[in-house]
Amino acid sequence: MKGVLTAALAATALAVAACSERDGAGRPLGLAAAVDSSGDSIPGRKPGPVASVTVSPESATVAVGDSAGFFADLRDAAGTPARDANVRWSVADPTVAHIEGEFGQSVILRALRRGSTTVTARSHGKSGTALLVVDSLPPPPPPGDSVATVEVTPSADTVAAGDSASFFATLRDANGNILSGRAVSWTVSDSSVARIEGAFGQTVLVRAVGAGFALVTASSEGKSGSGSVLVR
Repeated sequence: MKGVLTAALAATALAVAACSERDGAGRPLGLAAAVDSSGDSIPGRKPGPVASVTVSPESATVAVGDSAGFFADLRDAAGTPARDANVRWSVADPTVAHIEGEFGQSVILRALRRGSTTVTARSHGKSGTALLVVDSLPPPPPPGDSVATVEVTPSADTVAAGDSASFFATLRDANGNILSGRAVSWTVSDSSVARIEGAFGQTVLVRAVGAGFALVTASSEGKSGSGSVLVR
């Protein structure tokens, strides 16, 4: 009995000693380990609340009757993408263009009449806007600078079979300037995993078909970029 009591007292002493040691923030190491084991307090483990919303492209010009796609890039205070946050889209003047479809961070607008309007994405109290110009004529030919890079966002997405995922292609010239009004083609590497449901210029909507992994690639003027979709 005396041996059991001695062992118990020794274990208690070790636990107290562990908690009495302090980390750099002045917390007991034993308690810090218990807090950090949840993962929530470890920096970089997962994105925090939405701190900024940036809508791309900043502006687009289309003809009456055509469609335009926009993408909302959500970031936390550390600049980490926040992909699971809800996004609400709105158009300032619904007589110029109306929302044809919302797909999370992407939206498709249909141009109704000549004019201009802003499109706004809101998430967790933050918002970002872009400008849509609707002309009675097709947009002017693109400037001389050619496409140097194509970046597809999000870079990766995970969906269930039967659900949809949207991707947006950002085109830049050699100086890093964003380009618009360029022809973009979309492809999916494995049609048994996902298929293209609709392509709207720089935005594409893919439908998850079966479990697996596929690349979603945007190409423009000989340059290309890819995102991935994992279907579970």
